[in-house]
Amino acid sequence: MQNPQKHSEYKIFVSDFNKNYHCTFNAFDQEKICAEICQIPTGFWSKELEDNGIHLTDQECLPSCYSSTIHLLIGADIAGKLMTGKILNLTCGLTATETLLGWTLVGRAPSSSDSISMTVTNLLIKDCNISDLCKLEAIGITDPTESKRRTEMHKGLKNMDEADKFIAESQTLMSLGKFNLRGWESNASLEIIDQPDKYQTVSLLGLNWDLKQDTLSCIINCPKNENLVLTKRDLLSLAQSIFDPLGISSPVTIIPKFMLQESWNLGLKWDDALPEGLSKLFWNWLKAVSKAVIEAPNRLDPACACEPQPKKLNESVSGRVASSCPQCFVFTYDFNFTQDWAARLCVMSVQASVHAPMFVVVRESLNVMSFQLPILFPGVSPYYDTCRTLCPLANYNETTISPGPQNISIEISTSSNIFLDFDFLLSQETGFILTKDSEVNVTITPSKPWVMQYSMEESLRAVRIEATSDDPGCMVLAIQDIVCPIHDSLELVEPQGYYQTLLHRSGISISKKTFNKGQQYVILMLKPTDTSCLEESNSGYGNREKQVTLQVVPAITDAEYYEAVFGAFGFYVLIYIFSFIICIFLFVRRRRNTGESQNVNVENPSVHNYGTSSESESASEQSPTRSLRDFTNPPPLNPSPVSFDETDIDKLPDAEVDKNIVRTKTVLFVSDLARKKEKYLSDRTKVYSWNLLTIAIFYGLPVVQLVYINQRIVNMTGNQDLCYYNFLCSHQVGVFSDFNHVYSNIGYVMLGILFLLLVGRRDAMDSYYEAERRKLPPTEMTGIPRHYGLMYAMGWALIMEGVLSASYHVCPNRANFQFDTAFMYVIATVCMLKLYQSRHPDIAVKSHVTWMVLSVVIIIGFGGVVKGGLLVWIPFFLAHSAVTFVVSAKIYYMGRCKIDRWIWKRMYHSIKIDIAARSFQPVYRGRFIMLSIAVLLNFSLDLFGLISQPPNFGAFLLSVFIANLMMYLIYYSMMKIRYKEGIRWIPAMYMVLSFICWGAALVFFLAKNTSWQVTPAESRERNKHCIILNFFDHHDVWHFLSSCALFFSFMVLFTLDDDLENTPRSKIIVF
Repeated sequence: MQNPQKHSEYKIFVSDFNKNYHCTFNAFDQEKICAEICQIPTGFWSKELEDNGIHLTDQECLPSCYSSTIHLLIGADIAGKLMTGKILNLTCGLTATETLLGWTLVGRAPSSSDSISMTVTNLLIKDCNISDLCKLEAIGITDPTESKRRTEMHKGLKNMDEADKFIAESQTLMSLGKFNLRGWESNASLEIIDQPDKYQTVSLLGLNWDLKQDTLSCIINCPKNENLVLTKRDLLSLAQSIFDPLGISSPVTIIPKFMLQESWNLGLKWDDALPEGLSKLFWNWLKAVSKAVIEAPNRLDPACACEPQPKKLNESVSGRVASSCPQCFVFTYDFNFTQDWAARLCVMSVQASVHAPMFVVVRESLNVMSFQLPILFPGVSPYYDTCRTLCPLANYNETTISPGPQNISIEISTSSNIFLDFDFLLSQETGFILTKDSEVNVTITPSKPWVMQYSMEESLRAVRIEATSDDPGCMVLAIQDIVCPIHDSLELVEPQGYYQTLLHRSGISISKKTFNKGQQYVILMLKPTDTSCLEESNSGYGNREKQVTLQVVPAITDAEYYEAVFGAFGFYVLIYIFSFIICIFLFVRRRRNTGESQNVNVENPSVHNYGTSSESESASEQSPTRSLRDFTNPPPLNPSPVSFDETDIDKLPDAEVDKNIVRTKTVLFVSDLARKKEKYLSDRTKVYSWNLLTIAIFYGLPVVQLVYINQRIVNMTGNQDLCYYNFLCSHQVGVFSDFNHVYSNIGYVMLGILFLLLVGRRDAMDSYYEAERRKLPPTEMTGIPRHYGLMYAMGWALIMEGVLSASYHVCPNRANFQFDTAFMYVIATVCMLKLYQSRHPDIAVKSHVTWMVLSVVIIIGFGGVVKGGLLVWIPFFLAHSAVTFVVSAKIYYMGRCKIDRWIWKRMYHSIKIDIAARSFQPVYRGRFIMLSIAVLLNFSLDLFGLISQPPNFGAFLLSVFIANLMMYLIYYSMMKIRYKEGIRWIPAMYMVLSFICWGAALVFFLAKNTSWQVTPAESRERNKHCIILNFFDHHDVWHFLSSCALFFSFMVLFTLDDDLENTPRSKIIVF
């Protein structure tokens, strides 16, 4: 401030004469408040005021004792609070307004003569202009920045930073005088001021300022009444009505000035009418002016040509462009083939808009690149700055470019008619080259990607380029071949190289064969919104940026690769050796036992059959109600296998009697349920393995073909969001992007083959003693009947689980998940059938029925994975509940419950009979309790699924199968212990091994490294590094352990009843 003064601040207490009202406020002291204010003259209005009870204290007729100098000037901010709103309009034209401190008189006093009027006018307007009281100079405070501010605002400000600085300095300076500057207007968006509409028109120096076009126009308000008698005074007044402090309307306003000069030549007085010709000429001019648009640009710049301006790298450049004035620059540098840097161009223009963008064209020796400002993204605000990386010429030494001076030309233009400011910097990025084991920290925004180059060292086979960040925001990590131009924009990055989305961390594995010469560009880009990374995300926010750390990690060497591959293979070879040792041990012991007992009991093959089944029923359990016809027409000794249909055999009279009578016994033995011909049952179970093998071929080949196509698509497009890999532990080998997760399924295949060999060995041994078994009477048959068809089916199912799991891991995603679970359903089902068939050989379910039910299960599972919701859960709940009750009824009645349309009628009669006989206890109590628990368990699982609706329907469906299998296996084992059936050391050993493997496998399974239930970027948040041999991760270990656990579980079922090998079937109880 000029001539600063000190002012004391006082707290003022004011009240009316009656002291009915008072108020306090703060005020500054001043030696002289204002010039002298005249008193109210006496007139006929004084009497009218007194009649209304209003007495003036500041009137000329009052004695001097009643009038004194004004000591307090109340401003509008306080005076407005004192108004009561009561107004009295006097007949003289004055208005009396009541305040809480008294009455005030406002208005223009009437006069009876010109002299009085002139005096009053002079007193009230000239000498005592009320508007002067509002000026800062009236109270001794001047505005030293006013002239400076007006000058700067007229010439404009160069950029946003300068505008923000000017406003901040002005507000700080005026705040010292307790003034709050507001009402700023600008044709650019400034965060420091409140700007309601960027494209409005505001008043500036009496002119209209169009913020959008940045133009000034005159305000024309002229009367259009041509009947008005035009005088010389009117001519002067109307000619000056166009306010033009800048003189932009001079070519137009000079015409009435000539007319005014003509009126002087005619000797007209001020109130004399103008001649008709002159008056008509003026009205014509005024009519034309009212239709004219008088405007001029806020800034006038001379026309220019795009002459290249020499600049240096790392030099900041500022300028302005318009449609008629582009700007050209040229940068020269010395090029050589050892160049280890890249040129990075950053351009900013806050005045560019969607309707008037700024165009940037960059020309270098190998490429012409162009882009525009602002950068537009759907759903977010425009970005007014951007950065691009130019092609380093050293990467393209096969071209004709030779070392020496090279030029980079930059041309900036716009379609805007007004000038737009810009700033840019062409910098030399020396940290352009990535090296092994070094970390690089960069900052990216949606409009400013970052590009670096990595050249793989000769000693490395493959590397993994990892990106980590603690900041939120969806970004893209891309790896591209050395091509020019560099595709570092979101629109161009996808068709090139490999790319993936991520939130906080991920990596891409590459080998020397991925790109030519082992060189590639590493590109980091921040997306404007998180919709690509999050299922639920907000739109983009302002100042979106992300700090990213980039690192190159050696992936795996050739030695580590072979060590991991052959190490896993050798692990399963050890299991083969272990199994063969046990087989040799059992074979030697069996031959020794056979040699010792050969002279004692040659005809009893119970020691040799190792648990085979009989072709006839046990004589000890024959029904006493057999008819004479059964003995007069005995079945042939050597029946011809014309038909293996169960219904054909059951139609025989004795079969009908035996089935309906024997199966109703409260206590059943294996001999009661092994009455059908053994060859028929054996052949029927073998259908399982053949059907399974056929289904596996027809199901597996399309799966392998599909995943192969998916892998080809990933390799061709580079879109790594298609597959849910653990990118921190995925090793590319051949066409496989994630070879380790495919290879780790080798355990299912190798152990499945081993199980088939063990089953085949035992089957061959039983076939060797088949002739001797036929010589035995039915009463001497021992052991659990073993029909190996289901055993072979278990082995093929384990092999197919390995094939399909490997196929799923070629490109794991939501659509392929059913491949990994389909044969898990098969394994669980076949295991349950094997357990049930052991002691219920005559009630085995037919093969085609089993596969039909499993096909329905797979269809439901597919619907749950793809669609989900109540549309799938309700049909599943109803279907599974119905199947549970039907199977329970079949088991309870030992297959004698027929499901047809008359079932409800039979149930009604049965309930009616039981009520009449007051029989409310189940006949088969043990079976009823076991089946009730099973029904309750399944119903609880269904109800839980229906209510909670887990997102992974396939896993839930598999848990239902596993729960039923585990429940049945536990029940089977407990019943063996209850009936004092021993468990040999071999099945006990397999039980212990299976429990250990299952427990360890579940630990690694729960440490999930991926999840296709979320977006690919969210799945990568779970990625973990390798834990074994720098090759296998947690899920690979799950594959190893679960395959062993399944094999040992199969061996438990295979050897569980070996203790009954010499026990007569008539003494083996059914449960």
